[in-house]
Amino acid sequence: TVSDMAGNLVNGLQQARAMTSFGFVADETAPQVVNVAVNMNAMKIVVTFDEVIQADDIAVDEVVLQSIAVEDSNIPYSRHVLSASSRVSFGVVGTEHIVQVSAMDMYAINSAVPPLCRNASSCFVAFSQEFAVDKQGNLVEAIESTNAKQVSSDFVVDYTSPSA
Repeated sequence: TVSDMAGNLVNGLQQARAMTSFGFVADETAPQVVNVAVNMNAMKIVVTFDEVIQADDIAVDEVVLQSIAVEDSNIPYSRHVLSASSRVSFGVVGTEHIVQVSAMDMYAINSAVPPLCRNASSCFVAFSQEFAVDKQGNLVEAIESTNAKQVSSDFVVDYTSPSA
């Protein structure tokens, strides 16, 4: 049986009633990131795409967090590129993916001066085209560090005290 992403079963055709395709249009559209939600307390970044992406096709080490939207040499700002020690759950297929930020990356983010991702107004994200690719091989539309995307307003601060 075949079903769509919502679990609805596809009405099949008998082979004798099979239809011939009149044409095929390949997907040539680059996927886009439509939302980035950050939960610093849970050490998670939720990335929402406008189309289905397989987690195995996401390169976490292409994600840049920065404290301002536009890199400017005249304004002090912080930035951190996530390391490969941060992970996305492999095997997951969908439009929403959760990046588990590693302790090493969290330390770097929390130590940044000026403050980085202490609230939504100091947390912007950028990434190259190599960040994600869809199953047709289309690279994601990049968000350049010269025009980074502010994370969503449902930002959650890190309110947990460190433990020894």
